[in-house]
Amino acid sequence: MSKTSPKTLPTIHLNGTSATSLAREAEAACGALTNALEALAAMAPHGRDYYPQGPDAYTQAAEEHRSRLDRLETVSAEVHTIYEHAQERVMADEERAARASGGHW
Repeated sequence: MSKTSPKTLPTIHLNGTSATSLAREAEAACGALTNALEALAAMAPHGRDYYPQGPDAYTQAAEEHRSRLDRLETVSAEVHTIYEHAQERVMADEERAARASGGHW
């Protein structure tokens, strides 16, 4: 299974969406995608539902199911990359703010 990263990550800047908002949105999407992956995995095909269609039907259904899982896993990995990108900026901003206020990080 091939996992890809998004080619274009958001640029976090003063006129754009905050790193905190981007991280929260991506985190929520990651959770939803995890739930979707679990639900999709639970509906794996069973041979008893395909044998009346002939000897190759179950194999075809299993391959199609694996393809669906792979595609969703790829989307999940991409969204997780976006989350990590935004979260790194959140952490950097917090560290910078702590140093500026004389706090310890």
